[in-house]
Amino acid sequence: VPSQFRFDAAEYWELSLKFTQRGHFSLLAFNEPLRGYLGPLLVLPARLLCHFTGWSILAGARILGAGWAALLFGLAIPALWAQLVSRPLPVLRWLALLGLTFIFWRDYFNFTLSDIPALTLLVLGLVALGRPGWAWAGAAGLLLAAAINIRPIYVASVPGALWVLVGAGLPAGRLLRRAASLAVGVALVLLPQWLINRQHFQQNTPLVL
Repeated sequence: VPSQFRFDAAEYWELSLKFTQRGHFSLLAFNEPLRGYLGPLLVLPARLLCHFTGWSILAGARILGAGWAALLFGLAIPALWAQLVSRPLPVLRWLALLGLTFIFWRDYFNFTLSDIPALTLLVLGLVALGRPGWAWAGAAGLLLAAAINIRPIYVASVPGALWVLVGAGLPAGRLLRRAASLAVGVALVLLPQWLINRQHFQQNTPLVL
């Protein structure tokens, strides 16, 4: 276990090696029953950065964390706010959010934890689902399924996501196209988990065990 990490952060860092444990990269080589494949997969860029630069794993994790922070606070939260209240997020409120995050959450961005990536993908998925067109619905399926794979507790968001989809009041034809696109996006992300569960644990489910 890397000496710079402890507990879940160390586990995710080490789990990212499972994709190459057979000597080549394979999603289906991942054989951890209690974690989804996507969380450790998203750690790989930091691991590769440290491998090729010689930087410490803590430096790699901080760069990865900075990227997730930029996505969450620079794109996801302002976009969801604007979508919900039909006006941009006020600068002072945004700065207050950043200040509170720095006070209470800053250490989360120093380690390879799953909380922030899953939350970011969930918020982006809701933003995508609230936009018109079947392509946005497909993107929402990818993002929402990714959040659920990383943090299975977010399966609780499914009823709300379906409410957003159905509550738009679209004609039946457009609603069916968006629903089909959403389902395809979900399937693309959860299919590898289903294959992993079948191959390693003889379980026919696309969800993390």
